[in-house]
Amino acid sequence: MNQFTGKPVLVPVLSEDCPTCIVLQTRQLAEIGRLPGVQEGKIMVVALDLDPAGSAGFIEKHHDEFTFTGFTARSPDALSQNLLNTFGPFAVDTDAVPVILVCPDGHDLLLPAGVKTAEALNASLAKEC
Repeated sequence: MNQFTGKPVLVPVLSEDCPTCIVLQTRQLAEIGRLPGVQEGKIMVVALDLDPAGSAGFIEKHHDEFTFTGFTARSPDALSQNLLNTFGPFAVDTDAVPVILVCPDGHDLLLPAGVKTAEALNASLAKEC
């Protein structure tokens, strides 16, 4: 059985290309890691690195600075373009600390800009999923 089936997914979007927001991105990952649902495996996390192929990228360079139970992935250019087309420029603007919520029924949304606390994330999950 797919471990994502029936579970909401949080997708924080990250990039090493934004040196001023690395602290914010790391804080966002820490807030996600505080969610009881993440710790219990009821909420899945896929940290999506927008850095270009071949570069070390955010996840490789800053892995030891954040802790969460989840997956990491490098975004192919086509996926990054799809995020831009679907959600607009803030989905790929790591200054905005983007987090995309995908609910079990398949609908998705870009959460508000800025670092979202664990409490705010829980409220979005309860409201949307």
